[in-house]
Amino acid sequence: MTSACRTSPSPTAARASPSTGLIKLRRPWKTLSDVELTTAEYIDRYDHRRLHGGTGHVSPAEYRNNHHRATTKPQVTTNN
Repeated sequence: MTSACRTSPSPTAARASPSTGLIKLRRPWKTLSDVELTTAEYIDRYDHRRLHGGTGHVSPAEYRNNHHRATTKPQVTTNN
């Protein structure tokens, strides 16, 4: 399988190559819970721990939070 985008490998190639470090397969998974845990671990690492050079070496989650704080006006609440 080849990727439509030349700058990144196909998902199949990324999962098959242990050197990419994207996701470590623990096959065969024995239960659906094993698959869910592996998926949650991957998403946590990808979104919260991975530092991205294009965002100033911060995680995607931190970049989104910073952008949201910078572009959102604070809401004023009144105490009645």
